Amino acid sequence: MILTQNSREVLPSAFNMINSNRSIGYSIEAAVADIIDNSISAQASNIDLLAPPSYDPILYICDNGKGMNQVELDNAMTFGGKNGFLSKRSESDLGRYGLGLKTASLSQCRTLTVITKQQGKILGGCWSLDQIEKTNEWRYLVIPEDECRKILVNTPLHLNNSGTVVVWQDFDRIQAQTSEIQNVFVKMLDSVKKHLELIFHRYLEGEFGLTKLSMSLNGNNLKPNDPFLRGKIPGISEPITIQVKTSSLMVTPHKLLHPNALNHADIEHLTFFGSSFIDTQGFYVYRNKRLIVWGTWFRLAPKLDRTKLCRIQIDLPNSIDHEWSLDIKKSTATPPAAIRRELKSILDHNLELSIQTFSKRVSRRRKDLVPYWNRMSTPNGVKYEVNVEHPQLKCFLNQLSDSQKKSFRGILKDIATFFPVGQMQVDLQKDITIENEIECDMYSDDDISSRALTLLSAGFTLEDLKKTELFSVYPEVLKKLRK
Repeated sequence: MILTQNSREVLPSAFNMINSNRSIGYSIEAAVADIIDNSISAQASNIDLLAPPSYDPILYICDNGKGMNQVELDNAMTFGGKNGFLSKRSESDLGRYGLGLKTASLSQCRTLTVITKQQGKILGGCWSLDQIEKTNEWRYLVIPEDECRKILVNTPLHLNNSGTVVVWQDFDRIQAQTSEIQNVFVKMLDSVKKHLELIFHRYLEGEFGLTKLSMSLNGNNLKPNDPFLRGKIPGISEPITIQVKTSSLMVTPHKLLHPNALNHADIEHLTFFGSSFIDTQGFYVYRNKRLIVWGTWFRLAPKLDRTKLCRIQIDLPNSIDHEWSLDIKKSTATPPAAIRRELKSILDHNLELSIQTFSKRVSRRRKDLVPYWNRMSTPNGVKYEVNVEHPQLKCFLNQLSDSQKKSFRGILKDIATFFPVGQMQVDLQKDITIENEIECDMYSDDDISSRALTLLSAGFTLEDLKKTELFSVYPEVLKKLRK
């Protein structure tokens, strides 16, 4: 233990510290979400994102929350905040480190302006990297009330009695990357919209216990994107409670329908950001009902095609942030060792339900049917060959000369050898619907009747035909032939 009472204060360079924090790894989606966390914590029910067309992009994030007084604004503009890091937070508080507003904003732009109104009184402050570079001081600029009012003219806060507007300007990183600044910015905002619809979907839905949140981007309302499609797919089990010291977390397993049972719109909702069912399987971790992590098994299981229908929801309170190693961006978290075993047990059971869905589809056809393909085990795996004993193939082969039979068998071997297995695997991983699976309207009755008559004339019986995969799908045609 060091006994000396002497100490020396060593303050960091404001410019160096703030600039280094700009590279902490925020995406624009995560940065905007961090600002909205503050709005929700301020009890906002309406949040509007406004981005007027301009060569120099500008973004307004406006809310109708309770606003801030001078002490609260000073605290909001302080890096790290003035409240104790370990102090008890409100159960609905989505904040954590006191860095989000400043770090998230300045990761995207060089000028952060905050205008807030509480009971009609307007206050404003600004962090400008240009100003910090000149002074190297931990001082934000105070914005006069008349300037604040000018900024608020084109925002909803102009008419509201309370709320806050966060303004981002000088998007230097976009300007350094492209000359088509406005086009790139518009695409980025579209990505932001989809991100917000996902991570705040429970707030946008107005889930029980939450005040329904209205959110818009340039006047277009955001719609909740539920990653479990609960309105269409019922839950598969009751929530499971796991006790963690003095707190508890809830685990709710979900299993999606097979992709072939979903329409295109449902699949787009469930495979967000251009990903696939394989990518998006995993745990979905919510902190105070705000999604922070999704699409990972935390190294408790691999991501496989046959388990891609499994998603498991985890609800955390903000009282166990430190146990889950929540990062500053609130976009990564890691389950503590104490509960990994329980999560693994829940996971193993529910992965099996996903596997069974695919197994049932594979085994759906009758066992007595004569297949078109034979599956055979080999020392290195399996191989598939065309079944030359299939009635239709046998009928055709019997009509050929010996040389023709030899040639046709060679063609069948080539078909099996050059079957596009690799491309099919890619299509399955991308959740592309493979439409080879037979449906009842793929063949006309006349076509089936003609094929059946050809085989019957070659010596096959109706009972033989009923045992083939093709004719088993059209029993009514065979009934007519029997009559």
